[in-house]
Amino acid sequence: MTVMPLESDHDSTNILKVGYLPLVDSIALLWAQHHGYFTAENLTVELVQETSWATLRDRLAFGILQAAHCLSPIVASACSTADDIGIAMRTALVLSHNTAKISLKAELYDALDIQASDLPHQSAAKFVTHSKQITHKLAQVFPASLHHFTLREWLRLADQDFAHQCKLATLPPHYMLEAMHHGTIDGCCVGEPWNSVGATQQISKIICRSQDVIPSIADKVLAVTNEWADAHPTLHQALVLGLMKAQRDLAKTENSAAAYQLLQQFGIIDTAFDLALDPALSSATLQADVEALIVQIHQQNMQPKATDFDWILSQLKAWLHADLDAGKFQDYSLQCIDLACYQQVLSELNQA
Repeated sequence: MTVMPLESDHDSTNILKVGYLPLVDSIALLWAQHHGYFTAENLTVELVQETSWATLRDRLAFGILQAAHCLSPIVASACSTADDIGIAMRTALVLSHNTAKISLKAELYDALDIQASDLPHQSAAKFVTHSKQITHKLAQVFPASLHHFTLREWLRLADQDFAHQCKLATLPPHYMLEAMHHGTIDGCCVGEPWNSVGATQQISKIICRSQDVIPSIADKVLAVTNEWADAHPTLHQALVLGLMKAQRDLAKTENSAAAYQLLQQFGIIDTAFDLALDPALSSATLQADVEALIVQIHQQNMQPKATDFDWILSQLKAWLHADLDAGKFQDYSLQCIDLACYQQVLSELNQA
């Protein structure tokens, strides 16, 4: 697909600002940029590392960014009445399914006598019982996030009332470990590499994976506003194509080491973190864990699904008390996804 200037594309150089947060599942953006997949589509892409999901959401909504590595519930909120901005968004490509984990401070983990073999309901019961005596603070990355829903659903396994009443702090992913180290929070649900890094530095220990608590759901997606996508359909398709090429590469084990090195080059993983994990958790190195995760993420089907967004909307209603009409969930969910774009680009990729 070669992008030609469109009448609606006032900037013929096709410069696109694409936002992301420093997480392992942003790798497709970095890979596509590094390997010239965007340039091959006549796109000039500027990758912009954002400081928080709130900042990324606002900059995308108001057109400072043209696209973003984004939390799927942000898109669901924007397509429904749950969003306080009111600028509709959609996605044509999933970037990852939920791979976040719940971690607690190492000292608290040990004090609660949590075992690596504990099932989620067992660790939740230990945490809730102790929290009724001594208050412990948990953190999420953004209210509209699978991370938030995972924490609530984990707590609900032990005590539904406590799950609703527990106050959660909101912090950017890359601040979680610092906050735990300084005692600001006692645990969190966050994406990689921060759980594994916390384990290497003996700051935190992993309780469970999000997929042990909630279904496998689209987590990060390539988000665009409806206004931008409608005005620039060819640019949108070219961007998706570049990312699909990257995802195809990243699904191959032989590319995982190069992908890890790219994460290091972009400062997402500090070379000082590449130490052996706590043997109680794993004998693998941080690098081996992250490389395996990269392959795992990209071997999944990246087609956006309305059923995922239907589940997300139910969680927004349950845990954020969003004033949503459940009878409209199907309509909202279909508005969240751009299946025509995905299928058109996939067809072109398969014919190449």
